[in-house]
Amino acid sequence: MGKMRKLDSFLKESHRVSSSGAFGVFRKPTKDFIFSNGVLVPAGTFMVTAPFASAFDEKNYLNPSEFDGFRFYRMREKEGESLKHQMVTPELTFVNFGLGSHACPGRFFAVNELKALVSHTLLNYDIKLDEKDNKLERNDFSGHAIASRRVEILFRKRAAAL
Repeated sequence: MGKMRKLDSFLKESHRVSSSGAFGVFRKPTKDFIFSNGVLVPAGTFMVTAPFASAFDEKNYLNPSEFDGFRFYRMREKEGESLKHQMVTPELTFVNFGLGSHACPGRFFAVNELKALVSHTLLNYDIKLDEKDNKLERNDFSGHAIASRRVEILFRKRAAAL
């Protein structure tokens, strides 16, 4: 699974542009908290990450509104960056799985399951969008992106798997 760098990049980019909701992880400190820059968050104040804002910020990504499946693959090709920019790696610019000691512990399992599912599907099925309605639209609900239910995706099992 670790060698699937292009698939990892494609999945992370898909997650960046499609599943980044307006609001991410909510937290409510039980005691006053002071950030390293001096900002005070009083106890009982709700805080939330903003994955959508981070995902589409030009300070974080070149051409952030364009889907680039190999964006993170190319980033990992740079000297000293081979372990960074993986889908499971918490980064300030990709907060979908949280950060620090509160990063989602299930992210490793989830990403490996996605890689297994996608690779199995690509190896064993022909896939296409139904020709009668092939437009994919972003439909936001509760701050999360949900695929249009009208789009039909056709799967046909291949006679002989690769």
